[in-house]
Amino acid sequence: MISNKRILHIARFDTLVKKPSVSYYSCDKKISLGFLKNNNIVREFCYNDILRMNSLLGSRKSFKGKGLKLLLNTIDIFDPEIIVLGHVDIPTDIMSTIRKNRPNTKIMCWNVDAPSLPVMSRYKRIGAFIDVLFITSGGETLAKLKKSFPQIPKFCFFPNPVDKSVEFLKAYSREDYKFDVMYCGSESRLKDVTKRTNRSDFLTKTMRMTPNLNWFVAGCLNQPTIFGAKHYEIMGNTRFGINLSQFYPNSFHLYSSDRIARLIGNGLLTFNQEFPGLNKLLDFEEKTSFKSPEDLAKKLNFFKNNPSEAKQLAQKNSEKYHTLYSSQEICQYFLDTLYDENLDKYAWSDEVYT
Repeated sequence: MISNKRILHIARFDTLVKKPSVSYYSCDKKISLGFLKNNNIVREFCYNDILRMNSLLGSRKSFKGKGLKLLLNTIDIFDPEIIVLGHVDIPTDIMSTIRKNRPNTKIMCWNVDAPSLPVMSRYKRIGAFIDVLFITSGGETLAKLKKSFPQIPKFCFFPNPVDKSVEFLKAYSREDYKFDVMYCGSESRLKDVTKRTNRSDFLTKTMRMTPNLNWFVAGCLNQPTIFGAKHYEIMGNTRFGINLSQFYPNSFHLYSSDRIARLIGNGLLTFNQEFPGLNKLLDFEEKTSFKSPEDLAKKLNFFKNNPSEAKQLAQKNSEKYHTLYSSQEICQYFLDTLYDENLDKYAWSDEVYT
């Protein structure tokens, strides 16, 4: 077991200097927790906020010199054995300096966004300086990406993690619910109007076919986005969760929004948009995957009328997800991959491309 490593985790951490920190269930924090639970020292570096706080304009894109100097000083003082990058855009010259000064340090990146061209462009710039890129897509999608990034030694799939300190609700244990169904998105982040329209149309059609279900919708259909404690309050009072990504249909192999971990992990019976390889993740029964609004509406209506079966299935899926995809398990996989340990114990060990 790889442990007792000094790990510098450079990510966003949703701290946000310009507005309150509200999303304490982000993947950044769960990954740090996973490394800690594997007996490592983790130093977090809030990259975007450090740049903003040290910029004359309060911007992470302008006057970055002081913030980047702090990053290099932190690396010199902490002397990390592993550097972990999560959704940050570090300039190529800085990455080159880090690699030149620390040839023996392991450098990995993780990414939980769908691997669209804009998302992957940052790895084109820094690919020559990293050892492994972990993303939440696999199969043919990952194999094709590896061919496009020959400078990156390893491309690896990883499942969206859960952590019992974060996904702690057991929604299936309630006897009464305020809402039957919830969908929480963030349309403001979607610059593509077509994607917003497709998702809104999908939800509207489904709601029309489920008139006896009480819906809670946020961040979509002109409803405000919710975060933090309010988000948890709603999850704890809802039977069913909808995992619908911005891509409809979703053609990325094994890819799902991290919503899948949050909803299943907190004990909601979660209905997942079909995508290639869905059943490889959790052996999902056909009862909880959907292809169309009609398909989803039919299944929601069925489980509304069969609450005992809904509770049993929600509990089964939640417990299994926590067992297979805990932050501790995922981060041990990261470490084993970085140090070329045997990966056979992981159900997704065939999703490593070199």
